[in-house]
Amino acid sequence: MANNLVENQEELGTKERLLAVAEKLFAERGLAATSIRDLAREAEVNVAAVNYYFGSKENLYLETLRYAFQQTGVSSPEFQKIIKKAEVINTKEAAEIAITKYIEEFLLLILSSDQARRHACLMSREISDPTPALDVIVQEFILPKNRALSRLIAQFQPALANSDKLPLYTLSIVSQCLHYHFALPIILKVLNQKEMSPDLISRIAKHIAEFSLTALKGVNQIEV
Repeated sequence: MANNLVENQEELGTKERLLAVAEKLFAERGLAATSIRDLAREAEVNVAAVNYYFGSKENLYLETLRYAFQQTGVSSPEFQKIIKKAEVINTKEAAEIAITKYIEEFLLLILSSDQARRHACLMSREISDPTPALDVIVQEFILPKNRALSRLIAQFQPALANSDKLPLYTLSIVSQCLHYHFALPIILKVLNQKEMSPDLISRIAKHIAEFSLTALKGVNQIEV
C-alpha cells in the first residue's frame, strides 16, 4: 500500500511538472514550434513520458489549456455562488449586485497573478492560430460562464430575455474585462500605473459595471 502511494505521488508530480512546463513553452512558442523533446528536457522527464501520460503532444496541449483555466480559477465555485444567490432572490436588484460581483471576481481572477498573465499569452496564441482544442475549451469553460452571465442580464433587464441581442450584451461585458487582460502592458502605460493593484482592479470593475448597467437600463422594448 505504501509503495502504491509513493508511485501515485510520483506520477502526479510528473504530470504536474509536464503541465507546468507545457504551459510555459506553449505560451512562448505555440503548439507547432514546441517539440516533445523540448517539453521532456524542460520537465526533466523521459521523452516517452509525454505519450505515456497524455497520449500525444496535441492531447498534452489540450490538457495544458484545461490546466491553465483551472489554475487561474476561471472554473471557481465563487461564480456559482454569485449566480445562485441572485437567481434564488430573483429580483432586478439582486441581478445588479450579482453582475457587479461577477465582473469584479472575473477581473481579480484574470489580472491578479503571474499565472493569469501566462494564461493570457497561451490563449492569445490559441486565438491567433486556433487548434481543435479551442472547441473543447469553449464548451467546457467559456460557454457555461457566458450563459450564466446572460441569465443575470435577462434578470436585470427582462426586455432582453428572449432577444437575439442578449448574447451581444453578454459579450460586451466580457470583452471589456478581457481587454484589460490581453492589453495589460498597454493599459498600465495609459493609466500611468506600474502594476495592476487590488485598488485599481476594484476601480476598473466598478467602472465596467456602472457603464454596462447604465446601458442595460436604457434598453428599450421597441429596440429589442
